[in-house]
Amino acid sequence: MTIYRERLLPGPWIFIMTALVIPASLLVFLPINPTIGVICAAVLYGAIVFLLITGSPRVIVTDAALFAGRA
Repeated sequence: MTIYRERLLPGPWIFIMTALVIPASLLVFLPINPTIGVICAAVLYGAIVFLLITGSPRVIVTDAALFAGRA
């Protein structure tokens, strides 16, 4: 039986720092096509946020064991 479960998410500064991918991708794609540039920026940032959230470790405490991430 699970007693405690928590996902250790990255701090807010990590999400703010990774938002710098938005202007970087806009610099690359806006000269080609503005619409594609905005779409690529949104998709790239969304993918980074998704990977940060799904890749964060979990802490699970059960009656018999403690699981901390991959340990």
